Amino acid sequence: MLSQGKTMEEARRNLLEVIEIQLEEMQQLGSLDEFLKETEFPLQQDVLISERDRVGFDKIFLPFSAVLEQTR
Repeated sequence: MLSQGKTMEEARRNLLEVIEIQLEEMQQLGSLDEFLKETEFPLQQDVLISERDRVGFDKIFLPFSAVLEQTR
């Protein structure tokens, strides 16, 4: 999932909103339990607990010319 915002806090809030919407839709479709099992996020007392370490990334800047070079 991807999110953005004018500030880091806004990006985090936007990401949490996207995650909430995704989980609600999966619950309605009946696929949430399978998804949580596959991603190893057990639900414990209404809290998702990660059994793995997760990696996050800081903001980076990549020159557009570098992207173009990779596509040639």
